[in-house]
Order: sequence, then C-alpha cells, then structure tokens
Amino acid sequence: MISLMIDYLLPEKFVPRSDLISKTVLIGDRIINIICKSLNNSRQDNYMATLSESLNKSACDGLYLPKVDLSEYLPIIVEVQDNVNEKYMSRVACYSTLGYEECSIYPITLIISVSTVTTSVTSKLDPVMSYSYK
Repeated sequence: MISLMIDYLLPEKFVPRSDLISKTVLIGDRIINIICKSLNNSRQDNYMATLSESLNKSACDGLYLPKVDLSEYLPIIVEVQDNVNEKYMSRVACYSTLGYEECSIYPITLIISVSTVTTSVTSKLDPVMSYSYK
C-alpha cells in the first residue's frame, strides 16, 4: 500500500504551502499596479516583476523594480505569509538587506498576513493606514 501512495505524490511545486498561487498572483500587471500605487503613489505600469531569488537561493514572494531610475522609486518586496512571528520577521529583514546589496537602496517591504500576527510583532508596528481600493 505504501508503494502505491508514492505513485500519487504531488510534484513539489504543487504541494500546499509552496507559494505557487501567491507568486503567480503577484506577477500580474493589475496587482503590481495596485500594490505600487498604494505604497508609493507610482504611475500606472511604472514597475515590473523580476526574479526574486537571490544569490544565496533565498526568495521572496514578489520583487518589483521600477522601470525608471531608482532615485525616483524604490524597489518593492512583497511577502505573503500565513503566520507572522519574530522568526519570520528576521527572514524578511534578510530579504531587505539582500535587496539593499543588489540595488544599493533599501526596498519598501510589504507583508500580507493571511492568518495571524503574533502580539510580539504587532506591538512593534505602527497603526494601519486606511486605503480606498478603487
């Protein structure tokens, strides 16, 4: 029976929690425009999704680079996470540092939590700003 189950294993890229859906959604032009306009009031189609894997093989869910000079707009890192805790925040800080090393400027980092954020993390955050999603 065990050998039969091995025949039906999903390929690794389709296993739940592999971030396949979030990474696919985050590369859509409409989503890129919504996120970038909300974070830094950039014009339509000013950013593009790029490969998000760094030299040390760590990868964020989304990395947006401006199509224009970096002095006008900052790179944007987007992360979708089920549970946000201190350990996860440390990993995000590493992504930001890697972004700085590659672009020589600190990126904006957006974390989208789909489940919970621990109290130890929320106690360090600023209040959420209200946005109109039109």
